[in-house]
Amino acid sequence: LEDGSDPLGTTVEAEMGFYVAPRAHIHPELSEDRLAGAGGFENWTNPTTPADWSTLGPVAQETEDYRAGLSALRLSAETPGGEYKDSIGAVAGKTYRMCGDYKTEGGAVAVFSVSDTGGAGNGVQSDGRTYANASPVVLPDTSGEWRRFTFDFVARGDHRVGLSVSGSAGIVRFDQVRFCRVWRYVAYEPRI
Repeated sequence: LEDGSDPLGTTVEAEMGFYVAPRAHIHPELSEDRLAGAGGFENWTNPTTPADWSTLGPVAQETEDYRAGLSALRLSAETPGGEYKDSIGAVAGKTYRMCGDYKTEGGAVAVFSVSDTGGAGNGVQSDGRTYANASPVVLPDTSGEWRRFTFDFVARGDHRVGLSVSGSAGIVRFDQVRFCRVWRYVAYEPRI
């Protein structure tokens, strides 16, 4: 050392800190909403028919308990019904995201489906890649709280999206449902 001290007899004290975090977060870059705002359930031709959707059984406009805007879709398990929308313009082999808010009460089960246009079965399964003539995707119970769902899948062609309820009692509400193409996933590292 410069001061003439013995380097083997010198003790150096230092403090070190490490920032530990996940390597990266993945954030999707999404297209415009292919439902063109219809998933907000703001426009109704009457209290039982939301604009731009086709109805499968009884549905109702919910104007007291909604996530955003002024209304939501209300489905009752006692009189099962649902909504669907055909010809969304999906391109085969591309990744899409269906997402939105939902709320379950009284034992009702929230269900959504993405299938071939025309309702010919062949729905996307919960893995987002397998198509089978099987049950639609069942969402977890929310115990009366609004919760967000997000589902990414690879399209086989144009699709029908559907929202429905199952169970013997209770209510399901859907609001702010969107259907978008995932252009790419962008990885980024969080910074403090």
